[in-house]
Amino acid sequence: MKISEFNSKHNFIAGLLAAILCEIIFGFSFFFTRRTVTSVHPSDLLSWRFVLASLIFSVGALTRLIHIDYRGKKVLPLFGIGLLFPGLCFLLETTGTKLTTASETGIIISTSSVMTLFLSLLILHSKPSKYQCFGIACAFLGTACCAVAKGLELSFSPLGYLLLFCGITCYSFYSVLSARLDPRLSAVERTYCIVSIAAVIYTSIALTRHISDGTLSQYLSLPFRDRNFLISVLYLGGCSSVFALFLCNFSIARIGAIRFSSFIGIETVTSIFAGVLILHESFPLMEALGAALVIAGVYLTNRRPELFPHGDK
Repeated sequence: MKISEFNSKHNFIAGLLAAILCEIIFGFSFFFTRRTVTSVHPSDLLSWRFVLASLIFSVGALTRLIHIDYRGKKVLPLFGIGLLFPGLCFLLETTGTKLTTASETGIIISTSSVMTLFLSLLILHSKPSKYQCFGIACAFLGTACCAVAKGLELSFSPLGYLLLFCGITCYSFYSVLSARLDPRLSAVERTYCIVSIAAVIYTSIALTRHISDGTLSQYLSLPFRDRNFLISVLYLGGCSSVFALFLCNFSIARIGAIRFSSFIGIETVTSIFAGVLILHESFPLMEALGAALVIAGVYLTNRRPELFPHGDK
């Protein structure tokens, strides 16, 4: 095996492992988001979440634990992508989650892999293989089965459905357009930029709302008077917004948007097993079938990498 082939295979495997770990972390995020948005406004949670994430990166850069240097690199397109994800995406999804049921949220979010496949074909002219098409279809069907198995409760909230759909559209655009970013931008630099953009957006929204309502002190004291909120912010800001988003950028750069999108169902599988192991929930046959379809879909989408050694090309 040539050195270039070895490096290509090594990068591909690293990208797959990063995608798996990223979606596992995101899978646990639903627990913390759902239990918090019922009592706290979404903008408050998102503001504190991304302020913490931005602070972690800033401290890391100042102490030279991480290297961040944007000099001579094309950063402007990254700002545009950051407005989509996590800028608009998280606000739309968090608000949509509050207006819809868990099963509806799971089904709608699972369509993001199909959306990414379509946008990759439309924007990047990346023609997927038959394995990728079939694999993404399996993963989507598996995620839908898992959502229905939980009990298909309908909220009949057109606004909630629209917000969730717009959210996954923003995420899909982000995944696809990331392939066009300056390759000199590292995963750390990409992640630091987008979480800082999100921190500015959501903090501006939260401060405007609280100043208008005369409740600024409530916003500033939230993490100190609400233990559940603090725990959620620490996980969502520290683990999910820093580590998982870094893994997301790292993985997309190495395996491409189409392959990465196939792992979205892992979020659902993770939340299911977490519910069984932590909350002692039941594990019906339909959920087991759905989980198997998700895993099969991930395998089919990412098999035979020698046919596509450079991401989705």
